[in-house]
Amino acid sequence: MSLSEKVIALINKNKVVITDHQIFQKHDNEEELCWQLTWTSMEAVNHIKALWPTLAYTKELESLVAEQVYYAHFVKR
Repeated sequence: MSLSEKVIALINKNKVVITDHQIFQKHDNEEELCWQLTWTSMEAVNHIKALWPTLAYTKELESLVAEQVYYAHFVKR
C-alpha cells in the first residue's frame, strides 16, 4: 500500500468520508502525484482538515510535498 493509500484509508477508518479517489502520477516525473478525492460532504472535509495535523502519516506525506496546490469544486447530486 502506497503512502497516499495509507493516508486515505486512515481518513476513512472510523467513517467513510472519501467515497472515491484517484491517484495520478505525472508521466515525465513519477514522483509527482495528484489526488482526486470525492468527499461525502463539505462538513467531512472540514472535519478531516481539523484532524489533519494529528493523523498518522501526514507529517511523512507533507515532508515529500514541494508545493501545496489546492483546487476543489462541488456538485449537487
